[in-house]
Amino acid sequence: MAWEHIKFDKKKIILGNNRYLKDSSANKDIERTIDIVFSSDNNYINHCAAAITSILLNCDNTSLLRFHILDGGISDSNKRKVINLNKYRDFSVEFYDMTNFDFSNLPLNRSYISISTYYRLFLLDVLPKEISKVIYLDCDIIVEKDLKELWETDITDYYAAVVEDEGSKLQQQRLKLPKQNNYFNAGVALFNLDKLREINFKQKCFEYFEANEEIILLQDQDILNGVLNGKCKFLPLCWNTNGRIYCGNDLAKNYTLTEAENAGYAPGIIHYTDRKKPWHFKCNHPLMSEYWRYLKFTDFYSYREWGFLLLYNLKKALSHIFSVKREGTRHKITFLGFVFYKKSKALKNKQTINELKQKISDLEEELRETRKGNN
Repeated sequence: MAWEHIKFDKKKIILGNNRYLKDSSANKDIERTIDIVFSSDNNYINHCAAAITSILLNCDNTSLLRFHILDGGISDSNKRKVINLNKYRDFSVEFYDMTNFDFSNLPLNRSYISISTYYRLFLLDVLPKEISKVIYLDCDIIVEKDLKELWETDITDYYAAVVEDEGSKLQQQRLKLPKQNNYFNAGVALFNLDKLREINFKQKCFEYFEANEEIILLQDQDILNGVLNGKCKFLPLCWNTNGRIYCGNDLAKNYTLTEAENAGYAPGIIHYTDRKKPWHFKCNHPLMSEYWRYLKFTDFYSYREWGFLLLYNLKKALSHIFSVKREGTRHKITFLGFVFYKKSKALKNKQTINELKQKISDLEEELRETRKGNN
C-alpha cells in the first residue's frame, strides 16, 4: 500500500507536556525499573541527550530509569553533560566502552549512519547478566509518552517487541522473508534478553550476515530482521512514528492509512528517520521543533544551536514569500500569498516507473509462491 502524503493538522497532534518536570523530586514509591539502551559516539551524544531528556520529563516518578549507553568514544566533558540531566530528576547512567570490539567486517552504506549502529548486536556481551529485558532506542528519537506502557508489554514468548518499518513490504521482499512475517524498524525495540541468550544472539547475527552479505543494505536492521523474523511481537505504529508518516511515503508497506494517521496524531516516540534530521538545515519534518524543545534543557544547547535556529526560522519566514513544493506529479508555487500549480513530466514519469516496479515485484512474489505450491 502506498500513498504520497498525509496532511496533518499540527494543532491536533498530541505531544508530551513535560508534566513531570515540576514534581520530579516528589517522593513516590518505585513500582518498576526501566532499563534503556542507547548507542552513541561523540558526534551523536548531543542528540542522545535530547532523547534522554524527553524520557525524563515524560515518564512518571513511579519508574526508576536506568540508562545504558554503548560508548563509541564519548568525551568525559560530554558524559558530564549527560549526567547533569539529574537536575530534572534522579536516574542512573552507565557508559560501556565499545571501542575495543572489532566492527571492520560490517558494512556501512548510509552516510548518516555510523558504526555505532552495530553496537546493539553486542548487548549480551556488555550488559549485566541480571538484566532480563531492555528498551533499545536510536538517538534520533524524541519520546512523547510515558515509557512504562511500552516497558510493560508482555514479551514472554517473543525475542522482541518492534514496530513495522516505513518500507516494510519493499524490504521484506528484498530480503526474501516469508510473506506472513513483517519487516520492522530497529530504531525502537523492547528486547527480551533472556530469550536472546538462549539462541546465542551475537553468533546468530554474524552467521546471518555471512550467509546474506550480498543483500544486506540496511546494516544491522537487515541482520536483526533476518535473525528475529517471525519471533517478534508487533506494536502500534505510535511507538516508532517514522518520518515518512509526516513527510510523505511512496514506499511499499503493510500498514494502513488509518494506522499511519492514528500514530501521526498521537506519537509515543517520534523517530526522525531518513537523511534529513532536525539538526539539518533542509529538514522538513513538521515536528522537528520537538527535538529542539528538549535539547534546550541540556548543556549541549549553546550559541551554535541558537544561531542554527535563527537562520532556520529566517529561511522559514522567507518561504512564506516564495516557495516551491512537490505535490504528486505537479509543483505548488507560492508567491506573496498567491498559489500556482505547474505539472511536472519528470515527476509523473517517476511515479509511473515506481508503479511498474511495484507491479513487477508483486508478480515475482506471486510466482515464487506458486512455485512453492507446485513443489
